[in-house]
Amino acid sequence: MEYEILETQDYIIFEKLFKESGLEFNLEKNSLHPWGFIKAFCCKDVDGNIIAGSSITYRKGKYILNDIAVLEEFRSMNIGVNLLSVTEKEIKKLLKALKELIGDL
Repeated sequence: MEYEILETQDYIIFEKLFKESGLEFNLEKNSLHPWGFIKAFCCKDVDGNIIAGSSITYRKGKYILNDIAVLEEFRSMNIGVNLLSVTEKEIKKLLKALKELIGDL
């Protein structure tokens, strides 16, 4: 199956996916993002349909994998594994940049 994983700031596009996957979908008051939102990754099929997504937040001094979900019909295809890998790599890059900015924690 062909798909692409793209970085996005548009968290609202995940509402249906996350809710259908049994996740909570909570936004910060007067915001289109959850509290501490940094960025998200959207996985789309060749037709541009969202089939998976993940988001990163920063809370209490820690980067957090806030959400990750794959539509049920696309599970067991390693899409979630690949999405998790992309998200983890980004968290590592964020941590490295933060350490360079403020020094070792």
